[in-house]
Amino acid sequence: MRLAKSEDLASGWAEEADRIISEYDKNIALICMEEVDEPLANSILDKMKYSSKVRIFSSSQFNAKQMTHILRSLDLLMTSRYHAGILSLEELIPQIAVGHDTRLKGFYEELGLIDYLIDYTPDVWRILRSKVDELMKIPDKNYEVLKQGYHDHYLRSLENRMLLKEFLDERGWNSWLKTVK
Repeated sequence: MRLAKSEDLASGWAEEADRIISEYDKNIALICMEEVDEPLANSILDKMKYSSKVRIFSSSQFNAKQMTHILRSLDLLMTSRYHAGILSLEELIPQIAVGHDTRLKGFYEELGLIDYLIDYTPDVWRILRSKVDELMKIPDKNYEVLKQGYHDHYLRSLENRMLLKEFLDERGWNSWLKTVK
């Protein structure tokens, strides 16, 4: 059952990637944020008609800085990974997410892009196709939303050091950490 679902998933992604290549003359980057993503990426590639226009980028071969650079150079991000969405945000990369990760849902709600988070249902490929077409035809459609989202996330990230210090101080761990340096 699990293998059949994985094959269906790979087939759906392969079909959509082939469609993007054929209709929009785009290259495809299959980005593996974790090594566990590699079998699916290889399965997608194996099922594609236009595999010569596809490249797999894996965190097992590229460091975090390189992966971030790759993510920030895309024309469009389709992801099921929270960190891919976050890391591409600074360059205002139009994005669509597929999946049910609660972090991704929270992220898309905060950004105001909840319409671009697609649950994996039997209708997923029709909805994805529609959203891809929308963003390929009007790539800057969500530009202001992404710009504001990046700004808001950046400002919140500046608070992380203070929040961590408060957390450690409340537990008496901050002074302990200073002694282990």
